[in-house]
Amino acid sequence: MEFKIQDNDFEDEIPLAQLMSIKINKSKKNYKWCVNDSMDGPGTLSSFFGSEATNIQGNSPLEYFLSLFAEDIVENIVYQTNIHAAQNNKLNFGLTKEEFYRFLGINLIMSYIKYPRLCLYWSSDEGLRMNLIANSMSVNRYELISRYMHFIDRLKENFLATAEPEEYQSVDEQIIPLKGRLNFGACVEVFLRLEELQLRGIWATGTLRLSRLQNPKSSLKSGKDMKREGRGSVSVATTESENVTVTKCMDNNAVRLTSSCAGNKPQNCTQR
Repeated sequence: MEFKIQDNDFEDEIPLAQLMSIKINKSKKNYKWCVNDSMDGPGTLSSFFGSEATNIQGNSPLEYFLSLFAEDIVENIVYQTNIHAAQNNKLNFGLTKEEFYRFLGINLIMSYIKYPRLCLYWSSDEGLRMNLIANSMSVNRYELISRYMHFIDRLKENFLATAEPEEYQSVDEQIIPLKGRLNFGACVEVFLRLEELQLRGIWATGTLRLSRLQNPKSSLKSGKDMKREGRGSVSVATTESENVTVTKCMDNNAVRLTSSCAGNKPQNCTQR
């Protein structure tokens, strides 16, 4: 039996830049924009049948965290990690619940105070050494626990049991402090995400840069015209299917919003 192999059968042989271009072009979709300056919203929101409840005991950040990362989860992690170590001939591993909490705390600190090398947290140099970490656990023990750490993620179940999602959700780096970075921000089109969420019954609104879209500038008022009209000037464009809107409004500068559930109506006056 003979097999004929085509040159393009192996993605590894295609230059990375060329491969990325191919994949991005495949996901692009052409949109036609329409002017619509009187838009209540592109979609009709369905009724919310859920309940709004939290089952968290206590008010401190630690108590809130322990309600989500509960003791039974920690016990399961410790149990599974000790089994995994024993299966790899480390019979005297002996991880305890208290030691795991120290390990977890060390990782939380490392997540926002970053050193180029792990060993620097335990450095003998006073300018580098982090006593909060170094005095809690030795570097050898930390590396050993990292090596044998083994568990199944049950956090999602606990999150849903602790706090039932409300009808309106707002997640922002200022509301929930975030020191991480989104690696896909420059590559994934926010607009496509709105359509995907809409298909799942989730309505979303957010700010965006017009450069992230297949430019609807021709359907929106120019910045000069809106400045001439003054603060409160609004311009709206919708896709041809009217499932997503882009709203541009003038404050001190132009603000651009995209939404699968809201347009520029209703409008109210406010005191500044």
